[in-house]
Amino acid sequence: MFDEKEMRAYRNISAPADLKERVLSSCANVHPARPNFSAMIRTVSGAAACLVLVIVLSVFAVGRFDDTSVSVSGEGLLPECSVLVHPEHGVAPLSAQPIGKSIAAPVSIPVELTLSEETTITVSEGELCMKDANGEAHSFGTAVTACGTVEIDWYVIPNDTKNAFVMTLRGALKSETLTLVYDEDGDIWTFSRKGN
Repeated sequence: MFDEKEMRAYRNISAPADLKERVLSSCANVHPARPNFSAMIRTVSGAAACLVLVIVLSVFAVGRFDDTSVSVSGEGLLPECSVLVHPEHGVAPLSAQPIGKSIAAPVSIPVELTLSEETTITVSEGELCMKDANGEAHSFGTAVTACGTVEIDWYVIPNDTKNAFVMTLRGALKSETLTLVYDEDGDIWTFSRKGN
């Protein structure tokens, strides 16, 4: 392709002396690059924003996946809400209870819980009975620890209208309070749910 003579001529080509001098002097004047603080601040703030986003999403995810489901007398009970306890499923209005008895008969309030973590269930008054996998009821007094879906019968004696019956659900991450109270104006019992 190229003969020896052309290759020698190519190798002998050199840049003019003043061009060579200018190139070498410009390389000598090059200083090392200084750090760009605004770029560094943008990088650090972007990383901090990502970290905050991950933390916030983690907190919301824990709150969302740790939800407890509560159903009273077959009716779902959302947090910060109340439901009426129907007489056929539990506590009757005091006006419907027999007159002349000093103490009303204990009644059972069916409560179904779906617990995502091991939770201690306690009641201020009454007694808890929990059904096992075979459907047999076992009495646990005022406290029981459970996880998963459990059916509980809460036995109370509703003879005092001023009294509030309280069931507390305490898990590792959060706790909730379920309260059974009597509304004298409406002559009804309500069950409410509140997070702590």
